[in-house]
Amino acid sequence: MIRANITELKTRLSHYLRLIQGGEEIEIIGRKTPVARIIGVTGSADRGASWVKKMYDIGVVIPPKKRRVSSDFSSMKQIVSSNGNACGVLKALLDERNAGR
Repeated sequence: MIRANITELKTRLSHYLRLIQGGEEIEIIGRKTPVARIIGVTGSADRGASWVKKMYDIGVVIPPKKRRVSSDFSSMKQIVSSNGNACGVLKALLDERNAGR
């Protein structure tokens, strides 16, 4: 296993990714303390999905909370009118800024 500190990993990311693709494991060190391990994902997509499921089952991976854009978002009024002038809250903010507050 190869060990690399965070700065070196950021600087030489492409190099380390090639090593990982070749089968190496990288242990990331932060302030002389191991913080993470990077291993390559190989095989079919199904194998990758089972790996994620295992990590979910033991509590290492937390699935994202599904947040969808609300229907109200698409019906919001434009903040800039078709002629390029500010509308509503944006106009009030710009007026306040121009007044020197």
